[in-house]
Amino acid sequence: MNAHKIKSPRRLSKMKYQKKPVVIEAVQFLPNERNLTEVQNFLKDTHAKYSIGLKSGKVERILISTLEGIMTASENDYIIKGVHGEFYPCKPDIFEETYEPVQVSFAEKVIGSSSLESQKITSGTIKADKLVFKNL
Repeated sequence: MNAHKIKSPRRLSKMKYQKKPVVIEAVQFLPNERNLTEVQNFLKDTHAKYSIGLKSGKVERILISTLEGIMTASENDYIIKGVHGEFYPCKPDIFEETYEPVQVSFAEKVIGSSSLESQKITSGTIKADKLVFKNL
């Protein structure tokens, strides 16, 4: 009988990884009309699907269609544009731990930049007794 030696499975050692340095575009969702216009313009740039949730005439949240489904951006959350042009919300504390501002050149401000695109993160929710949605 020809006995074959059985190889034991190779053990994989635990490794550490570091996030690649990627420059992103993001806007913070603040509770004022001027900011809402800025957020809408940011999302409309790439025809993102989103809805605005109102409670008593005040914008309470923004629902954003993401690669993982519908996610909610609450007041003070950041809305991030990913590396593939997708959008998703990020809680302020996570955003501030993960990202820092970068200097944007005058040329990038004038002509825009397709190289300023990003990653993925979280979602948040807020209760509302009446919601009105548009744009989704």
